[in-house]
Amino acid sequence: MALLFVITVGVCGLVGRRLAGPRAGIVAGLVVATYPYLWVNPGAVLSESVELLVLALLLWAVLRFWARPRLVTAGEIGLYLGLAALTRSELILLVIMIGIPLVLLCRGLSRGDR
Repeated sequence: MALLFVITVGVCGLVGRRLAGPRAGIVAGLVVATYPYLWVNPGAVLSESVELLVLALLLWAVLRFWARPRLVTAGEIGLYLGLAALTRSELILLVIMIGIPLVLLCRGLSRGDR
């Protein structure tokens, strides 16, 4: 569980860096590392620790897909959406909230690719 925590902090730092630059990435990583909800749960071995990692990976994949739409990245997003739904049942709504709008609004995709 500690390894999941470390990976989650790193991925959140990458997401922050991608969104607003290197300094924001460091700040995002520090904020996530000091967030009590994240480091208290690993001791209890609950699904929330895995959920946060999957959501961070999903955001990272969405940002990469938005910048450069590729079939491999779309498959990765589908994988993370499926894993999110398996960790918490209410996260199936992410398909409607993220997956469908991402494909419909992304530039650089032909109608057939959508």
